[in-house]
Amino acid sequence: MGKLKAFTVIESIVSLMLISIVFGASLLLFNQAAMNNYAVQEAKMLADATIRNTEMQALNFNQELIRKGDYEVKLQLEDYRELKGLKKLTVQVVKGGKILYSTHKLIVIDEI
Repeated sequence: MGKLKAFTVIESIVSLMLISIVFGASLLLFNQAAMNNYAVQEAKMLADATIRNTEMQALNFNQELIRKGDYEVKLQLEDYRELKGLKKLTVQVVKGGKILYSTHKLIVIDEI
């Protein structure tokens, strides 16, 4: 009466293998999502630092490309709606041809 049929043991082993495969696949997906989110956060930090550095400079450029490691930071400065002393800074962080982060910021220029 204490015997298990071989069919029941095989079913148990197959179900454990399926659970292991599903668990492994879910870990891979979670890891990929976490790494993708990390890249976007790193791109945002890079863009914010570039904006702060640009605000401290004289702002005498129209377009600029800065390379930092695997990232390219594209800066574009243009007049904002024809208002004197107000500029729009567009920053895009690109990695491998894919835009990871993009932002716009208005900057007040003191023209003396």
